[in-house]
Amino acid sequence: MTGGRGFELRRHPVVAVVWVLASLFAIFQLGRLASFMIDPARTYGSALPGEFTVHHSCFSAYFEAARLLPDVPNIYDPRVYMIPGTTDYRSIGPFELDEFLYPPPFLLLPRLALRASRNFFVLRGAWFAFELTFLIVALAGIARFAGPIGRRAMLIGPGVLAALPTLITLQFGNFQLAAICAAMLAMVAFESGLVLLGASVLAFVTWAKIFPGILLIHLAMARRWRAIGWTAAFGAFYFALALWCFGRAPFAAFFTYELPRIGSGEAFQFLTVDAASAAINDSVGGLVLKLRALGVPGATRGAAAFVSWVFTAVVVGAACLRAPSTRLERSQFWLALLVLASFRSPFAPQEYALFAPIWLCTLVAAGAPLSARAWIPLTLAWLVLNAVFPYDGPVQGKALIFVATVPQVVALALAAHVVFRSRRQAIATPAT
Repeated sequence: MTGGRGFELRRHPVVAVVWVLASLFAIFQLGRLASFMIDPARTYGSALPGEFTVHHSCFSAYFEAARLLPDVPNIYDPRVYMIPGTTDYRSIGPFELDEFLYPPPFLLLPRLALRASRNFFVLRGAWFAFELTFLIVALAGIARFAGPIGRRAMLIGPGVLAALPTLITLQFGNFQLAAICAAMLAMVAFESGLVLLGASVLAFVTWAKIFPGILLIHLAMARRWRAIGWTAAFGAFYFALALWCFGRAPFAAFFTYELPRIGSGEAFQFLTVDAASAAINDSVGGLVLKLRALGVPGATRGAAAFVSWVFTAVVVGAACLRAPSTRLERSQFWLALLVLASFRSPFAPQEYALFAPIWLCTLVAAGAPLSARAWIPLTLAWLVLNAVFPYDGPVQGKALIFVATVPQVVALALAAHVVFRSRRQAIATPAT
């Protein structure tokens, strides 16, 4: 690496050794997990032990909703996924079905997968390969976009791949990881003049997970009207395509049944009755529900909703800030916005909520001086963000609430620091 801002591994033997060891560890971890994704009987490959982790699959919701779509008018009704006459969820092999919560256009992707195979276990392995490939492409794409100093981001990449939240998200098959990677690549595409590519990707992930739409506010404030227009056009296209493929029933069910349940909190009632679920919820509103689980007066579901809406205003305000000048700092800014927006969700389980903060931590490290003063706090932050405790593990009750809140606070603090550092820099160096 040249230009005075980077370094070559041969000039830093200690760094080289650490990088080799980290890379080998990441390969080992991913290989172990891949064995479990190929054969669910190989539970030794699970990212974490425990009944819930081994038998949970977010992908099961995508698969089952896409499979039932032609015959079930309301794929958002929890009873669709339950054993008839009971409140127990059906299973696919060892995996208990999860409920489907996403807007209907997202189902275009799993419906396409069903054309290749209707075998859940085959598609589960393929989905894992898809998300892992997407992650590697995103890590490399952001590093390349950042320029010479971006090589540091690539060198620190094993710190993302081997991180526990990354491994668990890949294991669960939650689309959160792919959505964040896709949103970041969409912004790179816009910056590189590939507006149609960026718009097509950002429109889909916004339909899928909603929170990537925060980047549209940022684009609007930057007056990137062509990017906004094409993203809106692709969003309308995906809506029309899903309407043509699936009919009106899933849309009617989503807007008249599911959205009210999400807005009222009914879809996440377990957060107020199950202390363990409240403990691992990393949403900002979840902080209030953690206080409720600790017996704090006034920490009601209504208070959680109020805090969430106040936080929404803060995140929207953050999206209106001018992005930094360097490419690496712009990448950090985009990812920090995505972190904050994702924590606005009523339910953000720590298993996949902490993936983006882990990536953000490595991007911040890539731009930091190669000194103990800069790297020790970032290394400690990375370690704390890896502190994912099993939902049904030995740590329970108030202890689980306390230990699970620490990485949540670190994630929010890191993202807020990156975003509002950009604000301070903009004030110090006003646009000319």
